[in-house]
Amino acid sequence: MKKDDWVLLGFPAANRDPDAFEDADKFIIDRALNRHAAFGLGIHRCVGSNLARMELRVAIEEFIARYPRFALSDPDAVTWAPGQVRGPGRYRFASWRSTAPSRSSTVQCDILR
Repeated sequence: MKKDDWVLLGFPAANRDPDAFEDADKFIIDRALNRHAAFGLGIHRCVGSNLARMELRVAIEEFIARYPRFALSDPDAVTWAPGQVRGPGRYRFASWRSTAPSRSSTVQCDILR
């Protein structure tokens, strides 16, 4: 490094620290001990973090209300968005309202950034 070089802090990697999180590489939606750094920490905490959490909760509730039974059509075909904000870029899932999987419909989701 030299003077005036910029450094990018990969803070999302802190959320995958196996010393801080059991099963750090797994998505566990109801993780009890979850002091993650997604919204920053301390005085640098994001002002909109509570709004973002509420928006996510509403989005999940609405998704589940519309698609109560769903599964990824092809988990290996999911693409992931690059950069600081991790998440799926494109995926397809099957949803069915009856108990018969033969009555399923496929939905493709493209996440635009």
